[in-house]
Amino acid sequence: MRIIKLDNTSIGYIWYETPMDNFIKVWALYIDSKYINLIKENILSSFNSNILSYEAVDTVENNIILDKLGFKKQRYTLLMKMNIENYNNNERIYDIYNKIINNYYFKNHFNSSTVFSTRKLIIGKDEELRCNIQNDILVNGIDDLLL
Repeated sequence: MRIIKLDNTSIGYIWYETPMDNFIKVWALYIDSKYINLIKENILSSFNSNILSYEAVDTVENNIILDKLGFKKQRYTLLMKMNIENYNNNERIYDIYNKIINNYYFKNHFNSSTVFSTRKLIIGKDEELRCNIQNDILVNGIDDLLL
């Protein structure tokens, strides 16, 4: 993490991943709104010719700060949400279940009494399980799990 200073006043910070090659992932970036008009691209000059990557919500303030620092928009992500209180997708669940039980790996590791179900994530309890499932999908790919 680096503190961003103007004269002797701390006006913000940048928290980033240790550089690998010429690519640096920025995890957090903050500039006090009182100093936005004083921001210049050279604030990040100590990163030399490294590529800085930062994901941010598309707000006017973020756009001003990132533009003044020399960031250029490359890819857009749409944040979506869905109310699943009364959501019922049994057809999709059965489709996935059928793909799973027909998979060679699962045929040899699960029996016909294995029960598959879904439920809402319980905050404070299921984070590790969600993380493990997500990592398994990212490492092995969803196709490996469902084919």
